[in-house]
Amino acid sequence: MESHTRPLRALAERLRVYVARPRGRLFHVWTDGHLRGSALEIVMGMEYHAANRSPFVRFDEPHEADGRCWDERLRRLRSAHEKRRARMGERGYHLPELPPPPAGGTPVARFAAGLSQVLSARCEPLVGLMVVLAPGAVAQAGAFDRDLAQLTGAPELASVRWILVESGGCSLSQPTARATGADYARAEVDETEAVADLEARIEGAERASADAPGPAQMGAAWPQALPPGASGSAARAGRGTASVAAALGLPPGLFNGALREMRNQVLRGALSLRRGDPTSAVRHQSWAAQAALRAGLEREACLMEMVLANYFVHASQRDLAEERYRACAERAREREWFDLCAQSFLAVGSLRLLEQDHSQASVAYGWAGRAARDGGELPLAIEGFRMAGQCAARDGNQELAARLLTEAVGIASPLSEAAAGRTSAPVAARELAAHFQQLGLDAQARSLIEQADRMQTAARGGDT
Repeated sequence: MESHTRPLRALAERLRVYVARPRGRLFHVWTDGHLRGSALEIVMGMEYHAANRSPFVRFDEPHEADGRCWDERLRRLRSAHEKRRARMGERGYHLPELPPPPAGGTPVARFAAGLSQVLSARCEPLVGLMVVLAPGAVAQAGAFDRDLAQLTGAPELASVRWILVESGGCSLSQPTARATGADYARAEVDETEAVADLEARIEGAERASADAPGPAQMGAAWPQALPPGASGSAARAGRGTASVAAALGLPPGLFNGALREMRNQVLRGALSLRRGDPTSAVRHQSWAAQAALRAGLEREACLMEMVLANYFVHASQRDLAEERYRACAERAREREWFDLCAQSFLAVGSLRLLEQDHSQASVAYGWAGRAARDGGELPLAIEGFRMAGQCAARDGNQELAARLLTEAVGIASPLSEAAAGRTSAPVAARELAAHFQQLGLDAQARSLIEQADRMQTAARGGDT
């Protein structure tokens, strides 16, 4: 939709200028949650700009106030260099090895020294370095700004350029922006334009005939008139799909107007929510759920009910939302839709947390973990038990918290370290380590921390 593509096109143009004309040392991108992923893809794609000769390296780690995150960034910086060295070697280039990692000083000082090492270990045609900082969270904006000012102001790092990508708050101070000659771009969805896009899509979908191709029924631009003979072909196709559905035991609703009605009501519900009218969103989403049930699409109806429960939250009707989520969880459990059951219980846990009811939140998250474990949905199971343990600890039940966190870590054991590192298992391991440290079980705590480090390192092994 234009509301999404327009700000991304503008960002790409601004970045092209920044990459092609080396002047300022910092480009600051602020993006909303809708566009963050796409904005980062555009940023990293600039490495292949025809005018660029600088390697890009990206860091997504949350920024911690004590600066320890810079040591992890240093490790990833060195890893990225080694991978680049291997790839360039395959093409006949000789990128020098790095000396041993810097030691001593503060974490940010060690990272600065690591950047200097990478700058020195270069070969043609590479020039300088582009550092992309996209911290998922910043604990203290002031601490992050001080670190960034130290790095961007270091004379020995003059050939390093920086791109900072943030969502939410702004961590860059005016003095640092001025000192770096920072350029700035804002990439966000214009709500008015987004609503207009969605309205146009809905109108297009409702204008499309039942015989129109799938894209037209989803609101895509499409000729309104069918070519000669198409209606007869569509009618024959309709009879054919009905017989296919019967032969395969599929719900006929997959091939008739009920699916179209459900889709259009979902779109109208989303439009109502964007307009700030959650009551209308609830009404349209309820019709969507009913349409799915009439069509015999039971799993889809459960999904529609889960969305409806979310709309109740937006309408400040948390009791009704929880009631719906619990009903969805029960229905999903009966039909062995373990993923939907787990997701419904996770939502119940979140609602209990909003009410500061840590005991019942722990119970709900525990049910989510069990359902996901029974269905082999291991990442969901790990997160369910981890959250259950965290809530039990907040409720003062440390023994139960330890059991639940142990379960979360144990569920990750069949996974490779890389796969486990992409779940919340490392977080669970660190939380369990903190519990053991309180008990004086330092050896067990160290083992868990090392396990968490290995998982996170393996998960980031493919990053550059």
